[in-house]
Amino acid sequence: MWRGIGILLLGFALGGSVADAQNSFAGVANCRSVSGQFLIRDARNGRATELARRQQTNSAFLRLEPTLLAVSCERIKNDVWEKLGYKEPFRSRIYLTLTATEYLDTEFTISSDRFRDGWAYKVNLPDLVNRDRYLQTIVHIVLLELANRGSGPYSAEIPPWLEAGLVRELHDSKGTEIMLAPPQKEVNGLLVYSTNLVIKREAPTEFARQELRAQAPLTFDQLSWPKEDDEDPGGVYAFSSQLFLNQVLSLRDGQARLRQMLAELPRYLNWQLAFLNAYQEQFERLVDVEKWWALELVRFTGREGSQVWPFAESCSRLDEVLMPAVQVRSAPNEPALETHITLQTIIQQWEPHQQAKVLQEKARELELIKPRVHPDLASCVERYTQTLNGYLAGQQSGGKKSKHKTPELTRDAALKALEGLDIEREVFRSRAGLANTKVDSGNL
Repeated sequence: MWRGIGILLLGFALGGSVADAQNSFAGVANCRSVSGQFLIRDARNGRATELARRQQTNSAFLRLEPTLLAVSCERIKNDVWEKLGYKEPFRSRIYLTLTATEYLDTEFTISSDRFRDGWAYKVNLPDLVNRDRYLQTIVHIVLLELANRGSGPYSAEIPPWLEAGLVRELHDSKGTEIMLAPPQKEVNGLLVYSTNLVIKREAPTEFARQELRAQAPLTFDQLSWPKEDDEDPGGVYAFSSQLFLNQVLSLRDGQARLRQMLAELPRYLNWQLAFLNAYQEQFERLVDVEKWWALELVRFTGREGSQVWPFAESCSRLDEVLMPAVQVRSAPNEPALETHITLQTIIQQWEPHQQAKVLQEKARELELIKPRVHPDLASCVERYTQTLNGYLAGQQSGGKKSKHKTPELTRDAALKALEGLDIEREVFRSRAGLANTKVDSGNL
């Protein structure tokens, strides 16, 4: 799990069926949610503990009661499903037992049992819980039920950023509506609970944008392997995860690909492999995800003086984009050697379908680094981008009349423009005392 909210027990039953688990719980269930997925049992002899009653005015804690717990779980599930685009009925029931709170940091216990015909999930909750720990627990078990619908030999490993991002999103947007406390006063013989709801809401990631402008967001590697001090739901890990989740969903077919990743989690021992398989059209390797995420952060947080690269680093970053590394062999049986080539070489020697994919990626990378390059190079980056887009537009139209807004360039015009820009870039480098770039522009 993302952080230590309890003890996760995985029990793999070799015999029996899910019906056995249902029957063992049905006789003592006090209530169930409207869909029937969540069944609640009260193991407190029907009343709240003294500790829970004393702490009910503490805003950091939530006092749980069976009926409201069923409603809360159903609402959290519906919001998670809506975010990820799930519409099919649930497949596995989730059994929650409400226990007496002995002390404020009572452990939560989650168990997932596998039977011949499916899964059953059990959660033990104290009747006084930290709000954030409670929300994370329910989000985790909902994601686990979704992921374990896929076939595979393992119980799904939920990506920590997915869980943390959903928790942050729900906390910001619907915290009061999905975490329901018992009534606190009686009016005319009726128990009444009142709260204030803010109807007007900002964009889901607006608060994250503000936070990540004030403190450095995390890299993809840091999101993949959270530390113990990443537990704070109001910390940089949570906001970075929320942004990463929303940016992943904004990719083409984002919801469908994220659902595919969840479905494939039981096939792998680590979630990264499922992620790459689901997003293989966008990312070939994890390093591609890291690079994409770094550029997304630049675009999302905006350009600030402290974010602009020094001239030397700007030149180096621009070189990385404009001179991609390729593997070449001098003979079929010889080991591959890495070399860097120019965009002109790609246009002159590569097949049209091969060059189009690479040049589209380079145009996008230029757009994303533009906010951070040194001002002296900004115009140069813009003209490289226009040249690539113009050449691609011309290739797509095939010389016919096109609806592209970008002015089209022929192959020769694009090559001439790129040569001129390379010369201009080297002039900038020489003025700054930087060594000239060396590339292999020969035949590949």
